[in-house]
Amino acid sequence: MKIGLITYFIGFNYGGLLQAFATMEVLRMLGHDVTMIYYHQRWAKRRSWFRLDSWFSKNPIKTIERWKYNFQTPKYNYIFGKMIKFHKPLTKYYGSNLNYLINNPPIFDCYITGSDQVWNGHCQWNDYAAYFLPFAPEGAKRISYAASLGGRPFAEADLSKIIELLKKYQFISCREKSSVEYLKSLGFSKVFWAPDPTLLLRADQYQKLLVEAKPCSPGLVFYVLRKTSKQFLELATSIAEQFPKATNIALEEFRLKNAKNILTSVPEFVQTIKDSQAVFTNSFHGVVFSIIFHKAFVFVKFGENNFAANDRLDSLLGELHLQERMIEENITQEQAIKLLNTPVDWNKIDSKLDSIREHGLTFLRNALNTPLHI
Repeated sequence: MKIGLITYFIGFNYGGLLQAFATMEVLRMLGHDVTMIYYHQRWAKRRSWFRLDSWFSKNPIKTIERWKYNFQTPKYNYIFGKMIKFHKPLTKYYGSNLNYLINNPPIFDCYITGSDQVWNGHCQWNDYAAYFLPFAPEGAKRISYAASLGGRPFAEADLSKIIELLKKYQFISCREKSSVEYLKSLGFSKVFWAPDPTLLLRADQYQKLLVEAKPCSPGLVFYVLRKTSKQFLELATSIAEQFPKATNIALEEFRLKNAKNILTSVPEFVQTIKDSQAVFTNSFHGVVFSIIFHKAFVFVKFGENNFAANDRLDSLLGELHLQERMIEENITQEQAIKLLNTPVDWNKIDSKLDSIREHGLTFLRNALNTPLHI
């Protein structure tokens, strides 16, 4: 079957690019011909240039840091742009032009909305409308695989349009169990939970990526997203001091004085976690790749302002019975280090992970093989 996949695959986000890679790999494993729809959000090739607070702060030092950070855009585009070779083949380039996509749609047997936070309505309608497949021809097969709402309900202003578009889907799955329940509350009875596509590949199936990365010895690895509190920074700093070697994957503003701060390519990101001693993170995909490569980890929960970001990981770690590794930032240094040094029964986890993996693959097989009229 010829499949058109639309998802986040351009941007400065390790997890987003890796889930796109994994989705394409899995669909090929299932025997299908998949093409990435070459469409992206308007800010995907820039770093938040559309908000004043990305440039200015009340603190002059932070303002200077933000200007430096934003002007690294060409560097980021180069590092993350190299990943596009793993997302081919591509349709013609639609950019972020929704009308062009609707008026000149690519033609496939089936259209799939991929994973990541493609249904997170924190932005304007035209910025995420494409991920509800308004461009797919009438009567075409439509599937969502592990689409995420980011733990939020749809914007009220967009709700009626979204409901009408979702009615055209034959199969819907979401990455968070709370999103499944939310869609059911909107009248969609057949909505399923599905694991993030990165979990559908085994460790050895990432070798295609790892051939582009050199083995390393990073020690304790930190991977931290979004703005953190003073308490978070103090916890991370105190933990790093207790390990002979520490490496911080410095994608965003988070830096550690007593760690090696590096910006890696996507394959190097995977390699760094694979070679780590343990992982300290507040990233969903930081945890996912820790699990795939059998690394002890702690996930520091987001506070009330970003509490929804914990939801997707709570779903996964609940399935694996690893929720004790979700910690608060006010945990003591001793408690966190004990978790990082506590071995995991990976045989038991792998058994559960195999069941989760098969659950996701079964959903895809059923969705792809069921005749359209059913």
